[in-house]
Amino acid sequence: TDNAAAFQAMSQPTPVIGNVSVAGAGNAPGGAADGEVALDLQVAGGVCQSMAGRICKIVVAWVPNDGGTHFAAGVNALVAAGVDAISISWGGPENEWTSTDRATVGAAIDWADAAGVPVFVASGDAGSSDGEGGVNVDFPASYPGSIGCGGTTFGSSAEAVWSDGRGDGTGGGFSAYFARPGWQTQSSMTRGVPDVSGLADPSGPGWRIV
Repeated sequence: TDNAAAFQAMSQPTPVIGNVSVAGAGNAPGGAADGEVALDLQVAGGVCQSMAGRICKIVVAWVPNDGGTHFAAGVNALVAAGVDAISISWGGPENEWTSTDRATVGAAIDWADAAGVPVFVASGDAGSSDGEGGVNVDFPASYPGSIGCGGTTFGSSAEAVWSDGRGDGTGGGFSAYFARPGWQTQSSMTRGVPDVSGLADPSGPGWRIV
């Protein structure tokens, strides 16, 4: 019903929404993640249908939040389902992932890339510290095979990096684990994120989410 109301307000049909379950995980409304799930579905559906001019299909992978193995399995399941692109709005500071988990998730992203499925990943929403001390970037946005996605805000005359000055803001910086890809030209010898950015500031004009 939330999605039906949201897309009616957009003067669009409600997308077809399918589900893929990994290790028994599934949709469980009523928790703290409801707002983010609604945002993901409604923004992705609105953008897709505005660009395609037709009803789009979104496939949601429900995955246990317990490390790289199931995370990678979710990426693999979406590729196997035949999606055109993958959007991941979840991640964590690079240093909180084990080397094994980083390699496992990276291999799944590589497989998606080889299959022609681009993987877009949020670069974080806790500024350049990624919610920890010092500077950190978010993984898997920092993986070279990902397209790291940051956030912007509109000022009085220009678009700028989004930050509310209280710790919330787009993530970004330079990886401590991955070398600079050949297609990046910054002075740092490590992978820089984000690669692209779009409107993220909830204070305005913002996105209307039901």
